[in-house]
Amino acid sequence: MKTILVIVGAIVLFSQCMRDGLTPKSVSLNQATILQAKQSAILRTNIAASNGLNIRVDSIQDSRCPKEVACIWAGNAQVFFTTSKGQAVKSGTLCIGACGQLKTADTTQIELSGMHYDIILQRVDPYPTQTENQPAKTARLFVRAR
Repeated sequence: MKTILVIVGAIVLFSQCMRDGLTPKSVSLNQATILQAKQSAILRTNIAASNGLNIRVDSIQDSRCPKEVACIWAGNAQVFFTTSKGQAVKSGTLCIGACGQLKTADTTQIELSGMHYDIILQRVDPYPTQTENQPAKTARLFVRAR
């Protein structure tokens, strides 16, 4: 029964990714990955592993001060994400820049299915400019098992 639920969960995750038009990436833990909003990655201890940590970037919000502009506030970039492993699901937010009083907002720790992970937001690209037409935002995430 548990196997069936895991399979159904994986199908739902993959069908959501396919509906959004973005194929999930398959990468190893302890390796940075770059994801767009609504894109997923399956992080495994090794590529041949049958299960892993699924991470999905739900959205990216970027209010950082554009290059060559004098701003009163530096702004920040936030990445909203959802992780899942087996039946366990957790959501979170990572932030770089002026993130208020949170000094480690670029890093969060989660526990799923008895495993502990650090999720680190390394950067959000492209950095804002004054031009209106910019490519889609991407988040560079690094995930490690503890």
